[in-house]
Amino acid sequence: MSDNIIGKHLKKIRQDQGLILSKFANSLNTSHSYISEIENGKKSLSLNLILSLIAKYNVDINWLLIGEGSMYRQEKPLNSIDNIADIPREQIKQWVDDFWKDSDEDERTWLRVEMKRKFPEFAEWLKKNGESLSG
Repeated sequence: MSDNIIGKHLKKIRQDQGLILSKFANSLNTSHSYISEIENGKKSLSLNLILSLIAKYNVDINWLLIGEGSMYRQEKPLNSIDNIADIPREQIKQWVDDFWKDSDEDERTWLRVEMKRKFPEFAEWLKKNGESLSG
């Protein structure tokens, strides 16, 4: 899905929450200019921002990235989580597994790039285990 469509989804979440750009960005521990650039299709979502949206606003990842399903997940929100480090490792692993299983090659490439960019230890792990991970 294009950055422009994902940006529109992000804006819809913000508006649905009744938040102005700066308050929404602050709630996600990022800058309002970054959120604005995403909403306008000029930048891509980072993995950290995706996980923050899931944790803070109970956003459904499928709706956010590919426009399928409901805007919000039906299960209980993770409102008590303010930091990605607070998300249990098994929940992150499950999300990545689900995303990988249901994604196309472009989405998998995006995830690899974002993971390598955000987590240097992941890039090192890939070097040891081979760049061409299969789904």
